[in-house]
Amino acid sequence: MKLKYVRFNGKHPAGTKDSRQYSDRPPRKGDYGVSYSPGFLKVDIDDYNHKTGKLENPVHGNPRSETVITILDELGIKYNGISTEHGKHLFFRLPVGMEQKNKINWICPIGIKLEWKFPASDDHIPLRINGIERQFFKGSLHNEDIDELPSFLYPLQKNMDKPFKIDFPEGERTQALGAYLFHLVNKGYTAEQAFEIVRLMNQYIFDKPIPDDLLNSQILNDKTFEKLAENERNQKDKSLSHADVAKEVIERFDLITVNGCFYTYENGVYKPFSDGRITNYLTVNHPKLNSNFEKEVVRHIKGLTYTEYPKDDGTVNVKNGILKFDDAGNVELLPHSKERITFKQFKAIYDPDAESKILDDALKIWFNGDSKQIELFYQVLGYLLMNHVNYQKIFFFIGVPSTGKSTVLKLIVAFCGEENISTIQLSDMNKPFGLASIVNKVANIFSDLKKTKVLSSDIFKMLADGSHVTISQKYKPDFTYVFTGKMIFGMNEYPDFSNDFEGIERRLVIFEFKHVFREGTPEHDPELFEKLITDECMSTLLNKALTGYKSLIANKGFITTRDSRKALNKFVSDNDNVIRWIQESKFDEEYLLREPIKEGFTKGLYPDYHSYCINIGENPKAQKDFSRTICNKYGFETYRHRVGGVRIPMFRKK
Repeated sequence: MKLKYVRFNGKHPAGTKDSRQYSDRPPRKGDYGVSYSPGFLKVDIDDYNHKTGKLENPVHGNPRSETVITILDELGIKYNGISTEHGKHLFFRLPVGMEQKNKINWICPIGIKLEWKFPASDDHIPLRINGIERQFFKGSLHNEDIDELPSFLYPLQKNMDKPFKIDFPEGERTQALGAYLFHLVNKGYTAEQAFEIVRLMNQYIFDKPIPDDLLNSQILNDKTFEKLAENERNQKDKSLSHADVAKEVIERFDLITVNGCFYTYENGVYKPFSDGRITNYLTVNHPKLNSNFEKEVVRHIKGLTYTEYPKDDGTVNVKNGILKFDDAGNVELLPHSKERITFKQFKAIYDPDAESKILDDALKIWFNGDSKQIELFYQVLGYLLMNHVNYQKIFFFIGVPSTGKSTVLKLIVAFCGEENISTIQLSDMNKPFGLASIVNKVANIFSDLKKTKVLSSDIFKMLADGSHVTISQKYKPDFTYVFTGKMIFGMNEYPDFSNDFEGIERRLVIFEFKHVFREGTPEHDPELFEKLITDECMSTLLNKALTGYKSLIANKGFITTRDSRKALNKFVSDNDNVIRWIQESKFDEEYLLREPIKEGFTKGLYPDYHSYCINIGENPKAQKDFSRTICNKYGFETYRHRVGGVRIPMFRKK
């Protein structure tokens, strides 16, 4: 290494640079060191603090120099190494093009703090310090058979947090390591070097390494390598284009654009991806790009990833794959695929053998052991799995507090996934941007609907039957959308639809919760919900949903139970003042068929009904709506009956 000896004062050459006297032999007395040729460099690792003597930044509790040496030795990389009072000095050949400027306490790509020193920056090798000879534990002072500094020991950045945060906590590693791979390539590393760096970090640095099969399939796979290699080629072109950067972002996050919104593929499903994450990525990886460049990149991303809203293929996304149904409702589990665009994933693992006694017991109590009510509930779960609203049903869960309805609703939310649920109440549906959060949701579940007067139910009914509605979202263009989710509302009392009741009755399925869970009784369990959201219970709930799915197909719709019919009749009575007038007046069908609808101004069914409404403070329906309500209820039709030369409107059976 073209060594020249020189006297030392402490750990550095004595005197100024111009006054030093170099020799081919070491001095007999005093401290000394040597200069070495510019074709080499030193990596200085201080494991222990110079002042306190405490171990700093250990890896798995050991000095970090031991980890570096273990990696070098196991990879067969040749180097020279000296033991020092605080750590190790390692010597390598200088890579071509590396800046020869000392870097103190920088971070290398595998996340270890090191110091890089160069002969060109007046670095020397201390050999005798304070009268103590330093020993080579690897190689020797005259050994030149050493390798170039490996890329995983290059200086990367000044600290651990920026420009890239080199921190990969468990549970968040997949996406973070993926981003790190692209960051490394953007910093000039090759795709091969980036892959090696992540492998080394996983094997030697992480407290709990990622299993090799998952590492290779989810992070270090062929497709990622191809993307990195392409990105590497792009980096060689100094003039970045909007399209190049857009493609980089698209490939990094697996983006698509539907209805003007970004989505990223994660764990088998496409999830919403905010513009802010693009800004963050560009700021970290391309800090010199300005806001106008960023706007063009976003525009390019939208154009390059434009995707039509996917057509419904009847499949259902669950945690361990895609459920495919045949015409009878039998299922087949398929693997997740990026090509299958889905936005909703149920939080359950498909296991056809899953069972849960605690879930079965809870269902029996909630529904008073009524097997038909439980079957109807299974149908609701099965309807949630269907990507259509052909049965045009809305679900009301009614009951006083402590009857279990809130727990049932929370269980449904957990099954569907909170991110797949909107919580729009009736009064907000007609407001500007009121439907913005309903897009791509499995259900709209509002658990505490108050007894409010619904002035208009048009949107409510349109969502139930799959009509096209206009979605307005802030700062984004409007678009037309068909909601295929289901609407479920919990309440203590029914809302008041009397102002616009037409078409509500036929759309409702009502569950009335009657069993009160009283504190101090064995069945009162404050921790029941936590027990019901285990993987076992969720898989069991999915099996019950699949049973309900098949039941819906077999019955061509929802079954009618005694309890649900009674609850619906009560709701109709509360909301339709025509029906309430008939019930309170105790009129039977014969009376309605016998009496005229209206004769003159004051005689007949309609004038009687009109007076009833005025007396109770409600608005009466128009005569044609009054007649239609009775006809729909009893299967009647209207006709004109001639009496004494006058044609009087009457009801008759069809």
